[in-house]
Amino acid sequence: MQCSLWEPVDQLVGPCADISFAYSTRESVSVTMHFSLTPGLPNRDLVIYFNGVLSLLWELEGPGVSAMPRNLPKCPEPEWKSWTFPLLNVTGSEWLSQYQAIYSNGPAPLAHFLLVSTNDLVQLIARADAVAEWIPGRAHLQAVERRA
Repeated sequence: MQCSLWEPVDQLVGPCADISFAYSTRESVSVTMHFSLTPGLPNRDLVIYFNGVLSLLWELEGPGVSAMPRNLPKCPEPEWKSWTFPLLNVTGSEWLSQYQAIYSNGPAPLAHFLLVSTNDLVQLIARADAVAEWIPGRAHLQAVERRA
């Protein structure tokens, strides 16, 4: 099992602070990567839209319950070089191969995604054609909440 960088958008430079997600239909999930909460990064978050979601695992960042690849890729920027890159594609996982065996005739190839933040890990088996977009961050909302 190995991980490689997954870069669905430009300008992914540092670690992500938090992850939230929501189901929109039975097989569709939107995941928000809250980069705006990481000091030193721009005030923007990344929303990723996954379709054909067959499995989703969320856990607190830590030892975890699922097998994880070793030596996860790091962020490329010098100030973040010791941090794990937040968006990864996992190849050779047993989890992915089990779903590929069942859904080999689906509308699109499947992929195993690993999303990493300082607080959360999210793994998904979904169609490989996920799309992402930057949205305004929520860092300014937290400042307002602290003043209230």
